[in-house]
Amino acid sequence: MGVQRIAAAREAVTRSRDIAEDLLTLQARLTDAETAQRGYLLTGSRLYLDPGRGAAADVHRSLSAARRVVADPIEQARLDTLATVVADKLAELDSATRTYDGAGGLTAAAALVRSDRGQELMREARELIGRIVTMERDRLAQRQEREQRLTIFTVASVLAAILIAGLLSLLTTTMLNGALTASEKADRHLRTVTADLARESAAAERASERVLNVLDSMSDAFIAFDRDWTIRQLNREGARLTGRPASAIVGRPLWDVWGKWIAPELAERLRVAMGGASPELFEFEVAPSYWFEIRMTSTPDGLAIFFRDVSTQRRERVEREQLIEKAEAEHGRLVTVVEQSPLAITIAEAPTGRLIIANREAEAIFGASLGASMTEVSAGWKAFHANGEPLGAGEWPMERAISGGQVIIGEMIEIERQNGERRRICVNSAPVRDPQGIVDAGVTIFWDVTEQHRAEQELRNARLEAEAASRAKSEFLAVMSHELRTPLSAIIGYEELLFDGITGPVNEGQRTQLGRIKASATHLLSLIDEVLTLSRVEAGREVTHPERIPVLEALHESAVLAEPLAAQKGLVLRVVPPDDSCAVWADATKLRQVLLNLLTNAIKFTDSGSVTIESGKCGEMIEIMVCDTGIGISPADHERVFDTFWQVEQKSTRKVGGTGLGLSVSRRLARLMHGELNVRSQLGGGSTFTLRLPAARQS
Repeated sequence: MGVQRIAAAREAVTRSRDIAEDLLTLQARLTDAETAQRGYLLTGSRLYLDPGRGAAADVHRSLSAARRVVADPIEQARLDTLATVVADKLAELDSATRTYDGAGGLTAAAALVRSDRGQELMREARELIGRIVTMERDRLAQRQEREQRLTIFTVASVLAAILIAGLLSLLTTTMLNGALTASEKADRHLRTVTADLARESAAAERASERVLNVLDSMSDAFIAFDRDWTIRQLNREGARLTGRPASAIVGRPLWDVWGKWIAPELAERLRVAMGGASPELFEFEVAPSYWFEIRMTSTPDGLAIFFRDVSTQRRERVEREQLIEKAEAEHGRLVTVVEQSPLAITIAEAPTGRLIIANREAEAIFGASLGASMTEVSAGWKAFHANGEPLGAGEWPMERAISGGQVIIGEMIEIERQNGERRRICVNSAPVRDPQGIVDAGVTIFWDVTEQHRAEQELRNARLEAEAASRAKSEFLAVMSHELRTPLSAIIGYEELLFDGITGPVNEGQRTQLGRIKASATHLLSLIDEVLTLSRVEAGREVTHPERIPVLEALHESAVLAEPLAAQKGLVLRVVPPDDSCAVWADATKLRQVLLNLLTNAIKFTDSGSVTIESGKCGEMIEIMVCDTGIGISPADHERVFDTFWQVEQKSTRKVGGTGLGLSVSRRLARLMHGELNVRSQLGGGSTFTLRLPAARQS
């Protein structure tokens, strides 16, 4: 009978604990549903809705579970009221979500969330749950105390029965010792009494074993101490959680077994409970990341403790809270970065195209605002492709990214505002996909390139004008040079007739003057030839006739032409003969012109020493080097010497004549023959000009 009472009391304890747990779960999941709705309204991401729907389902399950185990009429009435409040709260959450998805958008949904109705429903639900849980916790304490008393009473009854049996056995033995000569009837009676006592002792032992079995069948861990803190009882779950078998610690003082591991705060709670106080149900970290839910109950002869491992539930709860905090922080950072970006940024949900993020730059350029679609945003102005054609429906980069999953990079569009002003916009747009690859949003980054486009147009026009002016100059030089060349050729011809005495005798003084006339005319004619060549190259009318030219032949031919000028200045002109098989593919006339320009330049800027021309092979190219021991060129001027009309000596009193066209024309001719002309020099250390030409025919 005692065991049945213990089982009934234990069932009542379990029922009270289940009611409290169901209602606390209901409150937590209702809060999760509210948090999921807030996350959806803040971010517009439907990832928050699935946990919210799961939380709403858990709310209904917890409420149904509580209804099944509540028997008290008052609590039943409170549960009915709670069911109404919960239904209203879930309806309010669903209404805000539907408003956000519908025409009302974020503004209307936010107004519903901020209204007092939702907060009042949540506060009323918490108060109802708090009253029911408080009542059940009070009942739980009473039922646990009654269970403890029944357990102690049953154990005491068993011990009393054993004691009585021992006393009866002693009395029987005394009687037997005093009545050895009793009758056979007395002997039979004694055997009957002894048998009854044995049966009662066995029954008491079975009852004690049943009590132990009840304790071991509990889902919670149980441990009991006497007033001296000696461990008297530890059930199977307690042995599992503590890692100590009952046989190893029962009968030993608590402080000897676990004293050095018990935290001071827990030790204080134990002493308070042993003193008669029954603290509330609490959670305590007994080891790093190892949490127990503990209930202490004082008994007449000591202390009883029920506890369970809640580490997993607590860890899940903490992780869930951390995930929510992290998501809110990430969302806040994203909004901050987007808002502070110098580029215009918008994010729209799919498939509606409704804007869920738009920074200040987007509002400044497009007038974009949260909750509006691109169709609504573009209603106030016109849009055109870069070629001037109107932008049709569905052609906005954002709409193409959302509906077609396209990635648009660097697309140019023009918008015309209501005041007639046109702005040119560069747009990048891309879809955002969920883990299943479905497009659930689109992001667009754009910026105003009107001024940049205008500057590019002006630069392009200026370049075209400069090219036209350059062509006009080249045409002018070609015409004028041709007009000058014709009379110069006649002057040279008549000078030769006079010099040869065909028109009459000429004395030595006259011959000297005629020689100067011819030299000046020939020099002027060479300058005109360079100008003609330059104008033809710049106008793109210069053509080449490449052929295989032995390098040795080209070197000797150029040296012969430059030898008189070198001899006049007392310079040594050396030709280093190359291999007989060494040849280049070039235009013979233009090659001779380039080499003669290089040699005459070297001689002009060399006052003493020598000028050397040599060649060598470099891969598939042939290099022809003209080296001198002249004044040299500063490294800063190495490229400038190839500019048109530029000379090393720019002063008006320069000693060396020339127009500054020779090197410029020579480099252009070298490149026309698929080659290159470079210089290596130092001031006062002479110069080396290197002409590189292909050794084989170029396509």
